[in-house]
Amino acid sequence: MNTYRGNNIVGVRENNISLIIRLLHRSKSKTCSRAELAEKTGLKQATITYIINDLLERQIVCETGSIEGKMKRRSIGITLCADKYFIISIHITDDEIISGCFDIDGKIYHKYCYNVKSSQNISEIIDMITNAVYDMNNSNPEKNIIAVGIAVSDLTLFGNVDIGKIVMQKTGIPVFTECDANCGLLAEYWHGDVGGCSDIMYVWGKDEIITSMIIGGKLYKNKNTKNGNLTHMCINIDGEKCTCGNNGCLCLYCSPKKIVDNYINLRKKSDILDIKPQDVFLMASQGDHFAVEAVRRSAVYLGAALASAVNIMRPQLLIIGGIYSNGSSAVLEPISEEFTKRLPADYLAKLKIRLSTCFPDDAILFGAAALVIENIIVHPTKYLKTK
Repeated sequence: MNTYRGNNIVGVRENNISLIIRLLHRSKSKTCSRAELAEKTGLKQATITYIINDLLERQIVCETGSIEGKMKRRSIGITLCADKYFIISIHITDDEIISGCFDIDGKIYHKYCYNVKSSQNISEIIDMITNAVYDMNNSNPEKNIIAVGIAVSDLTLFGNVDIGKIVMQKTGIPVFTECDANCGLLAEYWHGDVGGCSDIMYVWGKDEIITSMIIGGKLYKNKNTKNGNLTHMCINIDGEKCTCGNNGCLCLYCSPKKIVDNYINLRKKSDILDIKPQDVFLMASQGDHFAVEAVRRSAVYLGAALASAVNIMRPQLLIIGGIYSNGSSAVLEPISEEFTKRLPADYLAKLKIRLSTCFPDDAILFGAAALVIENIIVHPTKYLKTK
């Protein structure tokens, strides 16, 4: 399925708007003619004209003047009004609150970090988030901030407290919240190379191993905050006991801690202090054979678990993000080997697999900004007024 193919059926206007905005965003020149948009989306010229006229009225797009089209004919160019609307993006981690100011084309202008202490309660953290919004707004008084996107590892960490609703009440700005795995996927979908795929699985590996999905060009969400948590998926029925009470959970074999343990055991040294998972991945990328083997051993189990996941969901593209995106061939090769053993050959021949390459340090922050674009820009009649 082509992610840029639209539909002329009444009731899918928002999907068509999303297609057009993504095309303008991904265009090398950032500019397309109406005829190009019609050709690439499969929409009728009249449908394109209707949508573009509405987006012009809401100042989401603007006309750039004459551009060269097919047969050397001149056409009026359409581009995103990147300097008209701005977004505040926030990523909440275990020890930091990171905020950024983005335009609707995904360009970041400012970034701030705030330290979070383990002793701080939910109310204090929400106050920090609110102050981060105020700080970013006050630092950019000339920018029209339309919404805030918040990414957090687990929305249930705040219990029954709706952090988005509270921050919106305090700031008066629309707020959208999402788990970090979904935001990582949105960063790839808006900024990465998805090769025209509309069914994509994204793996976020950090403290937990979470899978997110885009199906038919739309982020898949269920009632749970974590769509596909593989952390406690049984991968070895005779394995050691997990803290959850089950045996042989995936986290026992490919968590960041396990990768460090693999390295220490392979080196046969117990006096290696302060080594972190990212250190092992770095050494693996530099050819350290102990580090390569430490990563490979965990990646084998990850590959076996992912083979089951992709065999059920059948994505066109699998993107491996989080800490495992640092693993290069030490991650991809054992996963590919497991897939060869466990997946049907006809499906495997079509499946694309790659590591995440989008903003290694800030993928979730960029994804929280894309979350706003997904919700605000493609619903313009609800949030943005006409001129």
